[in-house]
Amino acid sequence: MRKKLIVVDVDATLIDSPQQKIPSRRVIELIWKLQDKVLVTCATGRSLSWALPVLQAAKFTAPPILWWGTYILNIDDLSISHKFELPQYKLQEIKDILSKYRDVHVLYNDYTEEDYLAGWWNLQGFLDLKECWMMEVVMISHETADNLIEYFQKITWVTSVKMNSFKEWFVDIHIVHENATKEHAIWIIQRELWISKKDTIWVWDGYNDFHIFNAVGTKVAVWNAVEWLKELADEIIDDVKNDPIAQLLERYI
Repeated sequence: MRKKLIVVDVDATLIDSPQQKIPSRRVIELIWKLQDKVLVTCATGRSLSWALPVLQAAKFTAPPILWWGTYILNIDDLSISHKFELPQYKLQEIKDILSKYRDVHVLYNDYTEEDYLAGWWNLQGFLDLKECWMMEVVMISHETADNLIEYFQKITWVTSVKMNSFKEWFVDIHIVHENATKEHAIWIIQRELWISKKDTIWVWDGYNDFHIFNAVGTKVAVWNAVEWLKELADEIIDDVKNDPIAQLLERYI
């Protein structure tokens, strides 16, 4: 029997964040129990420090994808196996764009959940940086996000992606290397694990996730997903509050 690969988003899909910090016991047990026929991993916009509690608890059976696709990790020790970091010679162009938006808050390189929820960092800290491997502009309006994305897309070797924010009615955007996408990362994992696109399932909720459709055979949305994206799904499963990933995995027992 051919193995399946199930790739899940973390926030608002695998866990009901921010109140839920790690996957449910049901999910953790099923990941271990099904590893001979179903490999499970996550693809998230979280940084390493923020994602670490989830990774350590879940013990995924396929390489995790972090920071949209900047890093792919080894499953044994969570070390970095592949990385696609921002080209440093493009950093000044990014700074020039953001310097016109002095009121925005940013996060970069690595940060914790507390940094995101409670503090963020002011823009000047980023403008003073000498090195930046990936960054995020947090909790901004859709209009500001769309304007920034339009500017960033003009920079070669750089891409930017809109994501759900923890603050209602607002969004975040990630600014990363052009090849730092979940889609590209999934292709790498499929090749290394000898798993086909047809046997790959993606479970998601947010704006940034429709890019991944090219890399997977089955698209599954949680009930709380962005409404217009649910229309693109092959299947809609339960709300994140009802542990939908456990329900999905139980089909393979």
